[in-house]
Amino acid sequence: MGTIRNGGNGAFSGKAGSFIGSSWKNIDYIKGIPKLSKKAASPKQLEQRHRFTIALAFLTPIKDILNMGYASKAGNKSTGANMALQDILGNAITGEYPALAIDPSKVKISKGSLDSPKGVSVVRNGANITVNWYVNLHSSANVDDKALIVAYNPLNDLFLIFENAGTRGLGTADLVMPAEFATEDFVLYFFFQQRDKSRCSDSLYLYAAAS
Repeated sequence: MGTIRNGGNGAFSGKAGSFIGSSWKNIDYIKGIPKLSKKAASPKQLEQRHRFTIALAFLTPIKDILNMGYASKAGNKSTGANMALQDILGNAITGEYPALAIDPSKVKISKGSLDSPKGVSVVRNGANITVNWYVNLHSSANVDDKALIVAYNPLNDLFLIFENAGTRGLGTADLVMPAEFATEDFVLYFFFQQRDKSRCSDSLYLYAAAS
């Protein structure tokens, strides 16, 4: 059953006949219910569904980070997570269907106009990881820009999020890992966020091989 909020002049919500009313970010929508097709999915449709499934599975654990990292690109009619999903679908899936896979080196978890990390190096000390970078301050690189690092363990398909890794001015960040990961490789995604959260940098892909 559908409802009309705020009286006769309000927005329609719910289902009525062949229509559905909904609202997102204070924008009201009415759309028709899609008709179910009795035709079997084509090979192209099956491939597209598979691409979407593996991309969504990869990104869902870091949805909150994506919403921050793509915030300035998303605008009011999308979310950062949706922007990241479109990006990975277009750029980071490799192989031939059905043997499709995510290429971690082509994944971006942040895009923006803030200056990206420069002169970055990675050092492993057992399980722990130290990330160093060159401190170069200017109008798009502030001493108090927040450093965010996401560590991905391909072997276990596991993300570790370091949302407060430090600031740009420190030039270094120590990532304390569980000891059992000492012999396992990690992929790192590193970006800066402005203090007022209005801007982020493009994320940088790094590889932290086990020592």
